[in-house]
Amino acid sequence: MSDLQLALIAVGAVVIAGVYAYNVLQERRYRRRAEAAFARPEGDALLQPAAGGGEEAEPPAGTAPAPAGRIEPRIGTAVADPVSLPPAAAGDTPFDEEIDYVVALEMEPPAAIGPLRSELAGLAGGWSRSLVVAGREPSSGRWTEVDLDDEPLGEVRCGLQLAHRAGAATQQQIVAFRDAILVWAEQHDAKVTAPDPAEAAARAAELDRFCADVDVAVGVNVVAPKGAGFPATRIRELAEATGLRLEPDGVFHCRDAAGRTLFTLDNHEPMPFVPEQIRTMTTGGVTLLIDVPRTPDGAHAFDQMVATGRELAAGLGGTLVDDNRVALTDAGVAKIRTQLVAIQLRMADQGIVAGSRRARRLFA
Repeated sequence: MSDLQLALIAVGAVVIAGVYAYNVLQERRYRRRAEAAFARPEGDALLQPAAGGGEEAEPPAGTAPAPAGRIEPRIGTAVADPVSLPPAAAGDTPFDEEIDYVVALEMEPPAAIGPLRSELAGLAGGWSRSLVVAGREPSSGRWTEVDLDDEPLGEVRCGLQLAHRAGAATQQQIVAFRDAILVWAEQHDAKVTAPDPAEAAARAAELDRFCADVDVAVGVNVVAPKGAGFPATRIRELAEATGLRLEPDGVFHCRDAAGRTLFTLDNHEPMPFVPEQIRTMTTGGVTLLIDVPRTPDGAHAFDQMVATGRELAAGLGGTLVDDNRVALTDAGVAKIRTQLVAIQLRMADQGIVAGSRRARRLFA
């Protein structure tokens, strides 16, 4: 081999090493930016029922994060102009384009998407429950969620839920989500259709504001006479006689045929109903509670809950009261019921039917 050939080989090796080092550096820079974008403070904005239940137990009002300044796509990415996604039949995908930011990918030849799903889940962190990655099965044409070891796919959609009880997705988070997909798409020569992150962030904030406004729990209480208490064994006996079942969370649940919780029965005091301790427990009262946005046919569920409360009060020798420990009259019951129905009608007007899959995703 001549000196010239050796020199050319050496130069080629240096160039390849330089390109590799540049790519690694760019990827690290991108990853740091994306991870920073998805970092969120600890804390859970889930609805916390008030100890007294009452007509309305509303979660602390939260403000949606202000959208960050828009970050433009990197030069040379395959992102399309903001357009609608390719059509899919209603209910055909695991996504809900009213509440998800969905990015479409087309690969030719097909590619394994598992590594991208893992990367997106890592970026989402605490929001990983809001991440959906689905592919169209070549044989059936159905959309199914992607597993890590799935075979290569030619058509994939990646969705990030825009809001839930932990808050709204920010524009910075949405951009980081999109950019991660763009980086992967560049490496696999994939075509990308990505909606405008600024518009998605505005939608996220709008959803968050509305959801915070209707995120209400309503409840009633059964309290013991002053200086007395209810034996937990008797509470369990009466609760199970009305169809409630004690679950691992230490709360009795009334569920419908589909397994959805209609209302719960909880200890009015801090101690949950732990099976091992029920035999020796007593309590000054119990709270029956409906999570309004997550409960289908709230009026019917409320009627059933009040009937259960009255049976418990009669069986325990207690009193059915509101959150001010005032005996609950028929007029008081009717007022609560009217408020509950009004909230669920407001939700339906916004296309979020209480107890539906969309509602249960938003209020999770």
